[in-house]
Amino acid sequence: MTNIDETVGGNVKTLRQRIGLTQSELAERVSDDLAFTRNTVYAIETSTRRCTVADLFGLAAALDCTVADLVKSSEPITLGGVDRIDVDAYLHAPGESPDARAWEQFESAGEALADVRNAWDRYLTAMSAVRRRAAASPALRERIERALAKRQREHAEYVVELFEFHEPDNFEGYDAFAAANPTPGIVAARDALDGRSLHPHLWRARPRARENVRPSGAAHRGRERS
Repeated sequence: MTNIDETVGGNVKTLRQRIGLTQSELAERVSDDLAFTRNTVYAIETSTRRCTVADLFGLAAALDCTVADLVKSSEPITLGGVDRIDVDAYLHAPGESPDARAWEQFESAGEALADVRNAWDRYLTAMSAVRRRAAASPALRERIERALAKRQREHAEYVVELFEFHEPDNFEGYDAFAAANPTPGIVAARDALDGRSLHPHLWRARPRARENVRPSGAAHRGRERS
């Protein structure tokens, strides 16, 4: 954890060196009203001189950056005391903070999963109808089998061309390769020909890993007491 003066000094030095300026050249770029010298820049970079608001704007103009670039920090900073400040929370609008953006992604993920659930329900309904008809129509079943073979072959040829795939010694054939790395079309064809039932709640299936799930708060404490 650093204080704000060390943060600004480090950022000034990094930005100055990135554009290839000496301390004297940077001082010359800063507004004449601020009367910067090489020693001023040195003092700021070594955090022995505290920047005023005018200094920050003058340095930002000279370094072709923003004031936010000068005060940003990857870790919490202090203003000289013990209290820590999350820099990102003050540099961005409330809706632009990392936590706010993550929350938006969380809500978006929930909406996407709702789409998956609805799509899975549609898939089950459609696949049930296909299976019933395929069981009664050898011609339809044969057509699906041909489609599966065609899709596996085309997918295998695409992967071979895209990744310049070279056959290993134990290679079992392109159909086996495509079957092990299926597209949605391949999976649908295989499901149509497969007699096993599809799980109605597969969209929410998750690996069981109880050792990785830790209840928190009062609920956890209540279990410990019981």
